[in-house]
Amino acid sequence: MSATILSAQLFGFFALLLNVVSFQLKHRNSILMTIFISSMLWVIYWFMMGAITASFVCILGAFRARHFAKYRDKNYVFWFYMALIFIISIVTFSGWITILSALGAFLTSIANWQKDEQNIRKITFVKSFPWIAHNIIVHSNIGLLAEALSMSSAIVGFFRYKKKNQPKSNVNLFI
Repeated sequence: MSATILSAQLFGFFALLLNVVSFQLKHRNSILMTIFISSMLWVIYWFMMGAITASFVCILGAFRARHFAKYRDKNYVFWFYMALIFIISIVTFSGWITILSALGAFLTSIANWQKDEQNIRKITFVKSFPWIAHNIIVHSNIGLLAEALSMSSAIVGFFRYKKKNQPKSNVNLFI
C-alpha cells in the first residue's frame, strides 16, 4: 500500500469516527458542527483517493453543514446548495461515480435541512445507499465501513432519542 493510500485511510478513519459521534449528539447544531469537521476530513480522503466529485461535494458539505446550522430559516440557502451540487456534478461528471455521489449529496442536504433531529437520522440512513454503491465502484473500504457505521449510528441515535408516544414527524424541506 502506497504512503498516499495509507495516509488517505487515516483521514477516512478519523472522518468515520466523527460521523459515528455526530448521530449520538442530541442537538441539531452539535450534529451539524461535527459533520462540518468530518466533511473536511472526507475532502482530504477523497482527493487522495482520486474521487474528485466526492471531494468537491464534501467541501460543499462542510460549508453546507455550517450554513444550515446558522441560516436554517433562510430557504434560499437550501436551494443554493442544491444548485451547487448540481453544478459540481456537471463540471466533474465521470459517469456513475458522479451520479451516485451527487445523489448522496442531495439526500444529505435534505437530511441536514430538517429541523427535527429524528428526521436528520432517518434521511441519513437512506442517503447511505448511493454512497455505498459509489464506494463499491471506487473500491473504498473505509467509505463502505463509514456508511455502515453511519447507518448503524443513525439507527441507534434514532431509538436512543425516540420519546414514547412521540407524534409522527414528517420529513419536509421547509420545516
